[in-house]
Amino acid sequence: MTVPEAKNIPLADLLARLGHQPAEARQGGNDVWYLSPFRAEKTPSFHIHQERNVWYDFGDGDSTGGNLIDFVMRHQNCSFARAMAFLEKLYGRGGAAGPSLWNLPDSGIVAASPGDKFQLDKVQPLQNQALKQYLQSRGIEPGIAGHWIQEAYYHHWDTKKQYFGLAFANGCGGYELRNPYFKTSLGAKGISFLGGKDKSQCCIFEGFFDFLAWLCLEQISGELPQDVLVLNSLSFQEQGFSLLESRNYGRVHSYLDNDEAGGVATLELIYRLGEERVAPQHRRYRGYKDLSAWWEKEGTGVELAGMNTH
Repeated sequence: MTVPEAKNIPLADLLARLGHQPAEARQGGNDVWYLSPFRAEKTPSFHIHQERNVWYDFGDGDSTGGNLIDFVMRHQNCSFARAMAFLEKLYGRGGAAGPSLWNLPDSGIVAASPGDKFQLDKVQPLQNQALKQYLQSRGIEPGIAGHWIQEAYYHHWDTKKQYFGLAFANGCGGYELRNPYFKTSLGAKGISFLGGKDKSQCCIFEGFFDFLAWLCLEQISGELPQDVLVLNSLSFQEQGFSLLESRNYGRVHSYLDNDEAGGVATLELIYRLGEERVAPQHRRYRGYKDLSAWWEKEGTGVELAGMNTH
């Protein structure tokens, strides 16, 4: 499901599926009032305008409102990406072929994989100030990152010691976890594939911090301009490259690492897709291991045009 498809879902239909029925209709049925889906109340204060397909919560002290995706993010207390996954699960993929465009695991318990030393306790929208400061220390804007990552709380199986970190979902039901002192993964491991507006192009990243750096560089805070593939590890190179081949992209922008393994993987990608279809970007962050390291040290706030492309 694409973002425009999601926004075109009638709010009245979504509310009905969630168990909320109109309390009052005005102006020929175009203005519809509901008891708030966010709290208990006796006087309807939640309004939708059916023609514009927008909502407004008059009973909220913060006076919030927005489109259908904004509603899901608040109702489900979730990120933009997880709201899209929720809608796709509820309504289907909108006719899109191939893998899900919002292929994320459900929140809650994640099945442990053999060798896991930690148990996931909960995943929720990004709000932990320490994690936001960690993002900022690496040049990442929390307001942008919060659309795509969450925060996770987990504990060690044996010691029961509690931990928390940034959580980036993959399409196999697991998470990549990061904090300033430690990185690990929980549950099944695999690639993360996110759909964008332009289905003829895709950006490929080795790790999710490279993806976040790219988002900040381009100031992308909502719908992705093109598809994105995050390998999460070069051990999933075959899985990722096979996906790129199956979708027959006209252009793949490669942001793989500037080390020997990343160079070999880039050459393999060119061999499999053809030189005319692959646009390697590693020279843009020459002198650094990856895009994230460049962005943290030199690129913060720099326009793309100012990057070294030769």
